[in-house]
Amino acid sequence: MAKRRNTSTFSDGMDKPDDLIIPFLDNPFVSGFNKANLHYTKDFDIAMYKRVNEEGMTYVEAYNALGFDTKVFGEARALAAGKNALRKVGKDKLYTVKTKKL
Repeated sequence: MAKRRNTSTFSDGMDKPDDLIIPFLDNPFVSGFNKANLHYTKDFDIAMYKRVNEEGMTYVEAYNALGFDTKVFGEARALAAGKNALRKVGKDKLYTVKTKKL
């Protein structure tokens, strides 16, 4: 049986972003993507945490303030991103720095 060609990749094998996320790939809080899913930077988590806890914003307000659009992504994605950032605080992963062993 012939292998099916994956139409969601470029000819060089790199993933193609979903048209939905293309306008947001230049956002400094985006570290990568997988089809229609964005990968956020650690700075995003810190900024989200600060907007919510220090400025009193909701997850949706903070998500929009950080350059994303809940009209495009939906409020569920903003809620998930906010909860994930605050979960990292509980696990002491928000301000940690990874160091290389010498």
